[in-house]
Amino acid sequence: MGIISGLGRYLGIGRPPVIHSDVPRPLPGESEKNFIKRMIPKQRIVNLKANSSGSVVSVHLFRAEDKDLPHLKYLPSITRLVLESGQITDQGVPDVAVLTTLTHLDLVGCMHLTNNGLGPLVSLNQLQKLDLGGTFIGDGGVPFIIKIIAGSHVAELDLTCSKVSHTGTEKIYARFPGLHIHHPYYD
Repeated sequence: MGIISGLGRYLGIGRPPVIHSDVPRPLPGESEKNFIKRMIPKQRIVNLKANSSGSVVSVHLFRAEDKDLPHLKYLPSITRLVLESGQITDQGVPDVAVLTTLTHLDLVGCMHLTNNGLGPLVSLNQLQKLDLGGTFIGDGGVPFIIKIIAGSHVAELDLTCSKVSHTGTEKIYARFPGLHIHHPYYD
């Protein structure tokens, strides 16, 4: 093996995306809430809300990591996900993108996400609110934000303390004039 191909292998270049076939499933008879509490460290769980039938509909995690996200796919009724100040990277976003029942996604303070990391979120076609406040998402993420909004029901977008400029916000607003945008230029 050459030095270049070895370096590429070390850096993960050219590798297919990781498929989480080894992610534990809920135990027979285990509630969704107990499953999440068993799989995600308790200091990261701020709140779990279930509906009257016991299905988890809302998850609020603090400083969650990519390795916490694959477990969420076993929550078929989840509609709200808050990943406050998460250590989530672009590699973790596909695990969020499979949660197609989400109506609210809050990535406030997830400073490890890049503009390109937003791409997989276009699959969230039920989304009504998207919070990217306190992230380093900037004008390079605007095309992805536009695609996410165009393919969903987003009525509220929070860009407070993000890196999206006035010009970037104007591009979004021009495309979706009825959209409620939280941004220093619009609040």
